[in-house]
Amino acid sequence: NMLLKTVVVELYKNGYIIRNILIVSIIMAVLKSLSASFKMKAVGELGFYAGYMTLVVLLLSSFKLSISMADTLISSIHDIMQVCVPLMTSLAAVSGKPMTALAFNPTIMFIIYILMGFIKTTIIVCIYLSATMQIVNYLSEQEFLSKFNELIKSGIGFTLKGLAVFITVILSLQRLSVPMFNNLAVKTGKSAVKAIPLVGDVMIGAMDSVMYVSSSIKSGVLISILIAVVLICALPLVKMAVFIFTYKFIAAIIQPISDERIVECIDSVGDYTSIVLSASSFVVFMFILVTAMFLTV
Repeated sequence: NMLLKTVVVELYKNGYIIRNILIVSIIMAVLKSLSASFKMKAVGELGFYAGYMTLVVLLLSSFKLSISMADTLISSIHDIMQVCVPLMTSLAAVSGKPMTALAFNPTIMFIIYILMGFIKTTIIVCIYLSATMQIVNYLSEQEFLSKFNELIKSGIGFTLKGLAVFITVILSLQRLSVPMFNNLAVKTGKSAVKAIPLVGDVMIGAMDSVMYVSSSIKSGVLISILIAVVLICALPLVKMAVFIFTYKFIAAIIQPISDERIVECIDSVGDYTSIVLSASSFVVFMFILVTAMFLTV
């Protein structure tokens, strides 16, 4: 119900964007028709540039909202990790998985910190700059920056895919090595405790009980963290998806009456918002994957 209400509310809020862009597009189409009728090309171009500047302001204002939501989402994940890392490390240590607490958790979390900072300070900035250049590119009838923007978009896509492969490889290596060291550390500890005269067997039983209860608590805490992350991240992701639908919907409506450059400009902003959504989803997926992996290691 909350997600459905969010979709409806965001569509209602975006109504002013649709209305304003439609008004600008209709005025530009009328000016183009009048200039063609009276053979006044200079007037038509002047009207196009005036309308296009208005359109640029509207598009960049709405696109900045998507960028802002992505920054807020990544910052939220970062804050959640700062809170959860000490808790997850402590639970792993008392649940009989000392190597997980010693190696897996700090190493993986440090890598994710670096990757989140890279995405927030580099990928998101590159997306915004590329979107701005793409909008400026449609000022002229000839596309001077289209290939450069395609290169940036391809670079962003390959970078995100490379980061996904990197995280998968690191998790796989950790998943193969850490359990073996955990078992070795637990067996060593039990052997040392068992060597204690008289109370050794009793203390081993107590250790097993503590580790079992701690493991159950760890699972419950991590599942709660996953649920919290999904609830926190669902709304910004849904809002960005609504923005994408808005841009694509406007481009489809105005295509019969508007200049092709206007249609392509609005459609390209929708494409760049999709890239922002992909980068934000990647951060969320990365955190969920690591947390889920932490349940089994």
